[in-house]
Amino acid sequence: MDRVNFVVAVAFLASTVVGHPTPHVLSSCPNGWIAYEGSCYLFNNKDNMSFVAAEEFCTQNGGHVVHIDDEAENNFIKDQARQYTHTSTKLLWIGIKDMVEGEWRYTSDDSLVTFFDWDPSQPNDGSYAECVVLWADQDYKWGDHPCVHVGSYSVYALCEAKYMKSYMLQ
Repeated sequence: MDRVNFVVAVAFLASTVVGHPTPHVLSSCPNGWIAYEGSCYLFNNKDNMSFVAAEEFCTQNGGHVVHIDDEAENNFIKDQARQYTHTSTKLLWIGIKDMVEGEWRYTSDDSLVTFFDWDPSQPNDGSYAECVVLWADQDYKWGDHPCVHVGSYSVYALCEAKYMKSYMLQ
């Protein structure tokens, strides 16, 4: 029995014994983070940074640079990003690198990426652009990008953290 199920079972038994109703699941994200399907997302819209700086920023805030695992999560992130972006030159880091040419992996756990949403012109820069971004001017399709800030683009961290579920007796 995993820890969460154990906690639920104990809470249920405790509530039954003392005559309280069944426990309710509460979930929350830290202030400024947005909840979606078991994760919390933080859009850093103030500090233009390299990929390494984005990784540090996300780690310091309790997460990692975002993993986008499927179309539903991708659409959620795109919808949220559209609310924050005020310029077409804005990019948001995705936690993916081309560690071996053509083999895209998540940097936080080295897992192979299985979902992609590339812009039709991407990826296009071979070994020069080893990181992945959401491109505001391409309706948040994915593009490869140098891992350091270059050119006229502003690149920002997009962090993800799994939220903890807590249980409360009523």
